[in-house]
Amino acid sequence: MAEGASDEDFRPVANVEQDTRASRKKGVLTDKPDPADSFEKGWIIASATVLTRAMVLEPELPQNLGEYREKKFMKKNAKNKPLDRSVLEETGVLDTDKDVYFFPRSRETEADRRRDMRSVWRKLDKRLFFVFKGREAVKQYQFPQRVTLPDETMRGSAKKALKLVAGSSIKLAHFAGHAPLAVYKRVFNEEQQRKTNAYGAKVFFYPAYLVDGDIRGLDQGYDFRWLTKEELQNFLAKDYFQAVKNMLA
Repeated sequence: MAEGASDEDFRPVANVEQDTRASRKKGVLTDKPDPADSFEKGWIIASATVLTRAMVLEPELPQNLGEYREKKFMKKNAKNKPLDRSVLEETGVLDTDKDVYFFPRSRETEADRRRDMRSVWRKLDKRLFFVFKGREAVKQYQFPQRVTLPDETMRGSAKKALKLVAGSSIKLAHFAGHAPLAVYKRVFNEEQQRKTNAYGAKVFFYPAYLVDGDIRGLDQGYDFRWLTKEELQNFLAKDYFQAVKNMLA
């Protein structure tokens, strides 16, 4: 056997033909010509980054379970000794005559109270996804994306797309894997096909996770949002959302 070859490379031709017939029967393969073949550029290939802010808090518990855990916590906390008042008074932390105990802070942040959809510190018990739009050119929000050049990898192009939109605001984002998790196909109208000499565009989506950084604002007149999966349905085009919804865990 040739060096570097595998058993898969030497399967009988009959098996390959059987696989092909089975694929056609399932609709995976077809003898119909691809309409994009009649255009010089065929499909324009683009790459996009689906940037996620992971959950900071665990999802809120059902009311009965939440009440049980709260009572259990309060009962346990009641047995604790008050903190050393003299130390607290010396440091200026203590400004009350009451005993000091620890109590959990509210799950609601200032961004939640302001209903600030541009803050990464909202909805701490849900995953948030970064989307943007141009105030004039793009009517609906989308993920950072750009056309992939012939000498680029699609994953590398997705990284550049995020960099072009967010700039240095995102100090570190972890790209998970090297394969896209979703693809969106859009067929151009006749005018766009004449201008681009392409049948349409395919956008491949790569998942990434925010590790360090916070977007305060964007240049070049862009607007942006940090949205939950449920909120995305109201900001993305319907077919665009349908293409990516299964990768938005």
